[in-house]
Amino acid sequence: MGEEVHEDRDQFFRFEQDNGEVWIDGVANLVKADDGVIVPAGAKYNVINTGSEPLRLYTIYGPQASRRHPSQDQGRCRGISQTF
Repeated sequence: MGEEVHEDRDQFFRFEQDNGEVWIDGVANLVKADDGVIVPAGAKYNVINTGSEPLRLYTIYGPQASRRHPSQDQGRCRGISQTF
């Protein structure tokens, strides 16, 4: 995809097929089908396909955590989480 930064929004990735890496602020996170990743606003990130098939994913953008009302942050996670 190429390195990107979104200063004003968090971004969620859900991986549907194959394997890859998500680099967040210089740290590699291995991903596979059924993994999810949240990239916080202001973080440099890149998604790289490391598998033999197309890396299928979808992404959702949301308001930056610091702009949200504290009651909206219950259960909110950061970084990488596996198997939703």
